[in-house]
Amino acid sequence: MVLRGLPTEVDLYNWLKKHYYYDLTSSEGQYAFYDCYSLEFRFYAELKVRSAHYETLLIERSKYDRIVRIANANRNDALYICSTPLGVWQFDVALLSIDWVEMPDLPVTSQFDNKERVTKTVGLLPLKAATRLGEASHSRKGGYIYGNR
Repeated sequence: MVLRGLPTEVDLYNWLKKHYYYDLTSSEGQYAFYDCYSLEFRFYAELKVRSAHYETLLIERSKYDRIVRIANANRNDALYICSTPLGVWQFDVALLSIDWVEMPDLPVTSQFDNKERVTKTVGLLPLKAATRLGEASHSRKGGYIYGNR
């Protein structure tokens, strides 16, 4: 299973569903509080695709708060899964001690035509706190790998 990043969040979702979480379900609607969830593996996840690789990845505080809130309410884990050109990284964000910083001049959104820039509160997630998925990794939340299909 060779992986060098995925071009879109839909590609990331499909790859995760095929190789790691067979019951992965997409959230309803464009403005949902999470991108997907798994009933069997008991998590809600925020997905992100980055066009460049960094040793520290960012999560917006508002997205972190929403994913942790819904995961806690349902007694599930809160995952942030990010693809970069060097692979896919999975964080269980509720278990991390996150450094929150104010970053100026970030886009309001990365998926729409709105080019407005704002200051956002973001968390800095070091890759050493993540599980790397793909390539020679057999890591999977929930333990048993279903044939890594």
